[in-house]
Amino acid sequence: MLLTKNGSKVLLDSEKLYVGDTWDFTESISDYPASSYTVTCYLKYQTSATISIVGVADGDDHQFVKTAAVTAAYTAGKYSYQFVAVDGDGVKTTVATGIITAYDALATATDSRGYWAKRLADLQTAYTNMAGREYTEIEIAGRKVKYSRTELLSALSYAEYRAEREDRKLKGQGTKKIKVKFIETS
Repeated sequence: MLLTKNGSKVLLDSEKLYVGDTWDFTESISDYPASSYTVTCYLKYQTSATISIVGVADGDDHQFVKTAAVTAAYTAGKYSYQFVAVDGDGVKTTVATGIITAYDALATATDSRGYWAKRLADLQTAYTNMAGREYTEIEIAGRKVKYSRTELLSALSYAEYRAEREDRKLKGQGTKKIKVKFIETS
């Protein structure tokens, strides 16, 4: 959960958004009640157009809805968000910001593997198809590359390492590194 500038909690951080599903969430922002403010949630994915979801009053809460037909056109990934409250005089206040992930719905036909998992599969296929040849030319992510058996084994090892890290990150497990910082006290 994220705290707004004035200490109110924003629940969007606890939501799971899926591309192609209806997005429906309610925010209770005590310092910006729906009786006095209109709150808009802005979502931005990389260089895509900004998505605006205007909150509808539900008592003093704000309800935000995007239909499944609309979200189906969105891209899965990390979105930056801002909640902006506007009072009756038109004064705008950004009340909360953060980052949320929109996930692919499993019912869609997209490949949900990460970048490195896809590259690892490409390299494994290339190695299997090498079948006794010393060099092979393969296509990875639309690029033709010529590998020796040794280079391909090295690339496989690196891709396995990166795919494992990518998987751990997606599961929220982080890396195996422990970082330590020593500071001098006076």
